Amino acid sequence: MVELAKQVLEWRVTAPNNNTKFASENRLSFSGNNLLTNYLYGKDTTEHSLFSYPKTKMTWTGNKVDLVEIIYAWECVGCFNHGHTNIKEIATYIETVFNIDLGEYYGTFQEMRNRANRTAFLDSMIEALKKRMDEADRKK
Repeated sequence: MVELAKQVLEWRVTAPNNNTKFASENRLSFSGNNLLTNYLYGKDTTEHSLFSYPKTKMTWTGNKVDLVEIIYAWECVGCFNHGHTNIKEIATYIETVFNIDLGEYYGTFQEMRNRANRTAFLDSMIEALKKRMDEADRKK
């Protein structure tokens, strides 16, 4: 059972307090105090958890293509794990955090490449942020 636990790259466990716990077994070892093994044998894992989600649940309600656009932008600039991650890892994480199934995000990226404005959502975000900053400047 311990060997099986060590082979798990990423696992999710719902703790008794309903906070979701994550750990990457390939990056983290507690010298025999394995998180998955502890969970399976009923031991408390909360003190060794890397993080837990906030109590407020956020659900992505925008267009899926917009979120895929952001995910690819994040991957391109390498802003997660010092650039040592890939689209699949980011997308899987975001799907979990924002309670959404992105479907075939590789295909969505191909469709984005064929659009007249390839970065439509990012461009609209930039404009919205600039507008908010300009409004804040005017209120001074």
